[in-house]
Amino acid sequence: MVEFSIIIPLEFHRGLAERCIKAWVKDQSYPRERFEILLAVPETHDSTELRVLEGLLAAHDSIIRLPWHHDMPLMAQAARQAAGEVLVFTESHCLPEPDFLEQSAAVLAEHADWAGFSGRSIPLTHNLLSEIEAEMYDEHISRNMQHHPWLKVLDQCFIIRREAYMASGGFEPEYGHFAEWVLAARLHRQCLKIGFDSRAAIHHYYSGDLDELKTFTADFAAGQMRFERSAGTDPCGDLFEEVPEWTNRHIGNPKVAARFTRLFASDLLQFIGVGERHHRLLLRIAHWPWQLAWTWLGRQCISRTAKQVLLRLNVQRLSMCVSWHLSRGDKVHARTAFLRLISACGRLGWWQFLASEYREHDVRAAEQLSPQVHCSELLPGRFETLPSCGLHDVEQWNGIRFRWSEPAAMIWLPSLAGNWKMTIEWAGVQSVAQQHAARFYVNERAIPSKSIVHCENHTDIEYSCSGRENVRLAWICERVAANNDDRRLGLPVSRVSWTKTV
Repeated sequence: MVEFSIIIPLEFHRGLAERCIKAWVKDQSYPRERFEILLAVPETHDSTELRVLEGLLAAHDSIIRLPWHHDMPLMAQAARQAAGEVLVFTESHCLPEPDFLEQSAAVLAEHADWAGFSGRSIPLTHNLLSEIEAEMYDEHISRNMQHHPWLKVLDQCFIIRREAYMASGGFEPEYGHFAEWVLAARLHRQCLKIGFDSRAAIHHYYSGDLDELKTFTADFAAGQMRFERSAGTDPCGDLFEEVPEWTNRHIGNPKVAARFTRLFASDLLQFIGVGERHHRLLLRIAHWPWQLAWTWLGRQCISRTAKQVLLRLNVQRLSMCVSWHLSRGDKVHARTAFLRLISACGRLGWWQFLASEYREHDVRAAEQLSPQVHCSELLPGRFETLPSCGLHDVEQWNGIRFRWSEPAAMIWLPSLAGNWKMTIEWAGVQSVAQQHAARFYVNERAIPSKSIVHCENHTDIEYSCSGRENVRLAWICERVAANNDDRRLGLPVSRVSWTKTV
């Protein structure tokens, strides 16, 4: 009876494919007839190399040829054909310890309550960059395996009971390398426990290749954004931190930026007032948010293409820095530049995904943005049903969930006809005077003071409209100074609602 199915995608084997297969089929202390090898191979893989690997396999092993060149779809498809009670996911550039399966069987027997577990990854390095790469990943892996409550799926060395894997939906290839995290979330949401045990160990070969690292990081970032796009309706959406680039994705729309530019032009006229004395006028102009206005004007003028070019140039600059420090053998500075490079590659990946989204949807104009579903309020939850721009991540204060806005923010409400009362509720983390000093706008037109009623923790705005036009509620206020927080903060929004009045 087959107990273990070893699933190995043959993409990215880094020259170790033959050593990897031999380590499984010849070196394991576990009885050979009790585990199978499933080799998931791209259809275009080199036939000569494949014949060598095929000669190492037993009759009950399989080579599965598939039309993909990515680990995740290869593993996902192979898992569907596995016969073992336990699935072992690894990579073709990983070499298992001789007692890997023996130790895995012991761990599963000891922890009947575990759906599966991840084993220990021992770095194999061959140049200075691979050492830096290994240190970075080992730090993240160790933190997740030993301290994170559920993010313990490590596809280099992941052992799971087949029933639990299938019940959770398995690896979802559409998320790329981020699918590893998604599977961990699925398992956690279904109360299927994943553990960690260092006794089952593999040796992981780090590439030490900048191009491969950049490709991997961009793929992970794209998968992360793809998950963000659907996370509002995903049962695991609340388990991950928000990606600010997705939350404020409308910043990249020049037509949205044009709305903000008009908003600032209208606000400047309202702010300086009419008939003010010369010295008072100069004082008020000096305190107006010029920096923020110029920022939005720049967003209007700079296209997404230009933004991507700038991000690519930054990636190239950091790549050159890493290469320079490596050539001099300067590990300290090379590591610093490398970490910055990985961060820059991730950000570029997010923006590339957003750019592809805009191409697919033909760059919707700002006035066409509208809620996806019928709603009557905006709550600062994990994901919003209302398009918005200028809201930071969710926070909590005295049990109240809220989002800080920037000093300028805009929310797209449903089309409203008739008489309405819009209510903005504030978390009490700042003075009431700051909230009362804000200037409010609907469709970039100033709301008269007689239509605004300020209360201690909320502001009511009366609004009337004869037609069913789109409604853009916005405000501009002074920036709030906060210790150890360099964000541009405006007002703490805990809820926005609107009700029809007689």
